[in-house]
Amino acid sequence: MEVKISIGADHVGYEIKQILKKWLELKSITIKDFGTHSLESTDYPVFGHQVAVSVQDNESDFGILICGSGQGMSITANKYKEIRAALCWDKTIAILARQHNNANILVLPGRFLNIIEAMAITEAFLTTKFEGGRHKRRIEMIEANLPNTTQLQTNGASIRNLVMKLYKQQKLNSAVIKNAFGIKSKSLGGNRFKLG
Repeated sequence: MEVKISIGADHVGYEIKQILKKWLELKSITIKDFGTHSLESTDYPVFGHQVAVSVQDNESDFGILICGSGQGMSITANKYKEIRAALCWDKTIAILARQHNNANILVLPGRFLNIIEAMAITEAFLTTKFEGGRHKRRIEMIEANLPNTTQLQTNGASIRNLVMKLYKQQKLNSAVIKNAFGIKSKSLGGNRFKLG
């Protein structure tokens, strides 16, 4: 069976995303890359929403999200019905997230992992099966009596459109600021920009 994975990262997770993407493609896994596509500072919810919607709509079997701590991506993705995004910082957590929680999105804390660790965690996540049984009952209990989550499930496409609109506006705002202040660097974050 062909495995499909949606992947997304903010600027902090960009480099890990790029390497993971190439590594997974070498394993004949189909990757849908939602960005970001550079080290330019950006907002993690843009990519968290898109990957979550992709997995929720069954466009992908799994998702992978990477940001600085992983917390923001986890919070964003877990707003969606039937999404179980797990923040994993080692192999054991990744294995348990699959075995016990049937996690369908792996979230990696980019600031706290090197690429070897990220690959090992990803491998553990993707090769571990859900155990079912009592764990299935517990997962069903998570979503029981949560009627408000259906709105995110039914409006996935409109949410994706809104997120993309906000992302494009952010890019436009960034370009306007750079031009106004003569900023030469790709990023507006931290001390990485230089005034011309």
